[in-house]
Amino acid sequence: MTKQMLYNRERKIALQFNDTTRQFVFVALSARAKETMLSEAQQIHADTVKLFAEAAESIRSIYRLQDREILTEAMLQAEQELFFAKAALTLAGDEEDYREKIAAKAEIIMQERRTELLQSDRESLVDKLVSLEVDRRLHTAWSCAVLDATLVQTLHDENRQQLFSAVDEMKDSMPPEVLEKLYEALVDFITECGNAQVFLKPHTSRS
Repeated sequence: MTKQMLYNRERKIALQFNDTTRQFVFVALSARAKETMLSEAQQIHADTVKLFAEAAESIRSIYRLQDREILTEAMLQAEQELFFAKAALTLAGDEEDYREKIAAKAEIIMQERRTELLQSDRESLVDKLVSLEVDRRLHTAWSCAVLDATLVQTLHDENRQQLFSAVDEMKDSMPPEVLEKLYEALVDFITECGNAQVFLKPHTSRS
């Protein structure tokens, strides 16, 4: 007799909209569904990247209107995590008042960086800020594309039939407030999926 433990990688949810309650089922992605999801996410992201060329110039125009002090503070805000990382390298984690010491050290590093930035070339500062903002937006756009494409592949009706074949189709068919709830439920489902502590219904196959 061979025993194999499997876990039910599904979640049923019910959402009310248009005065009705609708049942949905999230089904964990198969290998093929993951490939399809990544392919659509990459296409969505590629289309987004094309739009970012114009966005970058608009961002650059806005930054060029700011004075050096504002640009400097924007850069310091973007680099804040770096200051704490550098400060952590100079301290041992078990030191007394570690948090206070690391904050004080990070402040010193930040002030040194502020002096450096105030003396730097203004246009290079604008270029760096534009690059950081575009990178941030691209990262966010990729995360959104993956979430959208994952929802399309994961979302099924109560008969386990996939509801949509593309992100555009899904967004045209579902109200925004319903999509928002589905996104939240999907994130929870993905976090739990495959965790034996969550899926507590083992099935035994016998041979």
